[in-house]
Amino acid sequence: METKIGQISELSIILENKDSLNRNLIRLFSRFGMGRLLNQLSFKKTQGVSAGDLVLLLCLFRVNGQSVFQWYRNSFYHLFESGKNCFYRFLSRPDIDWRSLLYKVSLSFKRQIQRDKEFSKVASKAPCCFIIDDTFLEKTGCCIEHVSRVFDHVSGSCKLGFKLLLLAFFDGTSTIGCDFTLHREKGKKGDFGLSKEIRKKHYRKHTPQASAGHIRRKESDRSKIQMALSMLRRAWKHGLHASYVLMDSWFTSSEIIREIRKTGKGAMHVIGLVKVSNQKYAVKGRMLHTRQIILVKERKESHYCRKYNSRYIKVKTFVDAHPVVLFFIRYGQQSRWHLLLSSDTSLNFVQVFELYQIRWNIEVLFKEAKQYLGLGNCQSRDFDAQIADCTLTFITHTILTLHKRFSNYETLGELFRQVQKDTLALTLWERMLPLIAKIIEVLSEIIERTPEELIEQLLTNKGFARKFEYMFACIEQYCPYHEQTA
Repeated sequence: METKIGQISELSIILENKDSLNRNLIRLFSRFGMGRLLNQLSFKKTQGVSAGDLVLLLCLFRVNGQSVFQWYRNSFYHLFESGKNCFYRFLSRPDIDWRSLLYKVSLSFKRQIQRDKEFSKVASKAPCCFIIDDTFLEKTGCCIEHVSRVFDHVSGSCKLGFKLLLLAFFDGTSTIGCDFTLHREKGKKGDFGLSKEIRKKHYRKHTPQASAGHIRRKESDRSKIQMALSMLRRAWKHGLHASYVLMDSWFTSSEIIREIRKTGKGAMHVIGLVKVSNQKYAVKGRMLHTRQIILVKERKESHYCRKYNSRYIKVKTFVDAHPVVLFFIRYGQQSRWHLLLSSDTSLNFVQVFELYQIRWNIEVLFKEAKQYLGLGNCQSRDFDAQIADCTLTFITHTILTLHKRFSNYETLGELFRQVQKDTLALTLWERMLPLIAKIIEVLSEIIERTPEELIEQLLTNKGFARKFEYMFACIEQYCPYHEQTA
């Protein structure tokens, strides 16, 4: 099995004359050093396409929103002598530690930013934060390994798929995914929402007990709160440090507050929404639930924030002996109160409110990853391939996020569309050449001249050539890069 692009630099040469954006993108791949990172993880391919090149190519396929099969059929088939199965085998290997690779890419992103003094000077003054949230990945195949019916909060119904729990890192300006887990839900009957006949059809694969793939399968049945805490501790050990952990009301609990305050010897604080329920808090020696606190304090101790057009009540209390401050918030003319909790009691309302707003960055990350990079589109039966697909999505997102920091693009959406258009230009002109040849052939029949005579007229008759220049100008708008490609 051989390849015509044994090194990343060779692909860079192919893109060299297309556009500066493509050059920057390939340069960023090189700066991250995927081959070196994979070698650090003790993973090497003894034959065929190198692991670093496979990761690079899989990311490029993803940028263009197409699968390996589609690219082999439509675009990049002429660059390879190897078959597409080398990609499928690579994605399905249980011994590849995709989690460690994603962490190394995240740390490389952090180093790239710190090395660039120009960007360090204009960096945001916002503190570094971890953000925890989950999203639903819908699947269509009942035979997918470990698939189940999970509750989708958007539609309010149970659908076939996985819940992806993501730990994102916000460095003050950009948000990247640094760790994740895929979960299935047992359901009330413990049958994962599937009949016995369908569960028997599930794809099953033996994996060594110490392999990364086996560990991932075990994690899919653990609680999301346990996995969120595990990911936070792991991120801290890898060198990603943050001052705050942001989360919505589903995750905020006494257990998660207690464990996060232990991580990093109390260096991290929790800011999250809390459900307005019958949960009781100690207020001036009395145990009151949230609605009682509102009734007692709304009249005399509520304050108005003009900046955010909201009324709030500030209450200092304890959660499992940890001091916290509660902010009961009512927006505008609404009658409903929301509860925001912070374990950092030194912050005022505006500071806590603005820090929590950073949490919405993870929603933007999910939207971009699904819309532009195909997060969740993988329909492989193999659970290892599902993990690899999600990891490659976040790796690609991280690299493009770095490119966004080093360029003047305002949104990642604009960047994704431009990269997709530029990469498609690799083969667009090649596919246009047969069309132009056909046009010349048809015109030759109409004017009753051979194609050779027609071409001779183009070369010798200036008036004749000007008419064809107009025709080719129309074609040019569909292939703006043909001059450089040709």
